[in-house]
Amino acid sequence: MDKNDYEINEKNILPTAFSKLLYLNQRGYINVFFRSIYLGILKKIFNKKIIKFKTIYNTNYNCFHWDHASSSVFYSNGNLEWGIEYFFIQTLKNRQRNIFLDVGCHTGYFSCLFNSHFKKIIGFEPSSKCVEPLELLKKEYKNFTYFNCFLGNSNKTVVSKQYDDGKAFIKENTKDIQSLQLQAISSQRGKVIDEKNIEVKTIDEIMLNNYDSQNISAIKIDVDGIDLEVLKGGLQIIKRDRPSIMIENDSMELRSLMRKINYRTFTLAANVNKPYNVCLKELTNNDNKFWNTNSVCVPEEHVPKDLYTKEIKGNFLFGINRKIIFEKFS
Repeated sequence: MDKNDYEINEKNILPTAFSKLLYLNQRGYINVFFRSIYLGILKKIFNKKIIKFKTIYNTNYNCFHWDHASSSVFYSNGNLEWGIEYFFIQTLKNRQRNIFLDVGCHTGYFSCLFNSHFKKIIGFEPSSKCVEPLELLKKEYKNFTYFNCFLGNSNKTVVSKQYDDGKAFIKENTKDIQSLQLQAISSQRGKVIDEKNIEVKTIDEIMLNNYDSQNISAIKIDVDGIDLEVLKGGLQIIKRDRPSIMIENDSMELRSLMRKINYRTFTLAANVNKPYNVCLKELTNNDNKFWNTNSVCVPEEHVPKDLYTKEIKGNFLFGINRKIIFEKFS
């Protein structure tokens, strides 16, 4: 395996038009084709409003008929983050698993996926549309609760645009949310159903005021563009409890910030020519850029001793080999 197979340069950057082909290669043509047809039959012919999905950890997730994100979970058969989520759990081996913070929990997929791994799960989601799924989740899983708010790097009240597909974005255009606004424009699929005032809080404020005596073991952050702002708003808790962190960011700023507090940052990168082949990579402060999924930041003292960094091969019919990834990172 040549390391250049994983590094992005000007010669192997795919045009936007090929992004769907990349997605299909990673998820597998057969998987997506048959599961999307099956999901369509359940929705349109049997008029199913809620469809149960069994996760790889044998927990149940509710796919709501209006939710594009839960549909993606279903027809990719849970292959949402390529398997880096299993490495995330592996970094907690031989550690206490008390509280998991699911920041940007949407309709609760990761709260369901990781439910059996933690004593308590706390979600954060600003979308009004997602309240119904999250209330149902609270009834099904007694260790789950959530806050209907934004998280950031400061406390304030903002105006939020609420979309019918479960998205929620901050309306005002201040410097710290410009990237989120750009993401909102590029990813907008639904229509605005409401505008309302909503609070922005920090992880530190909520945890120190409500759960000060409890240890935070793990944090997932996926908030469409302001992930680093959320992270910065939780640094007091992060320095105190040393949780593993899965975040939708791979920037040099993230890597530098993590190194300052003795964390190491990893990702699951895809082969640029065969995107169904993946490999665990450590992200360091250099110019390497990979086709990759979420980053996992691990306290240096808790990095697994035997990191599995060999290439894990899949194929274009069935996509990334989730079974092998699960075995290697369990």
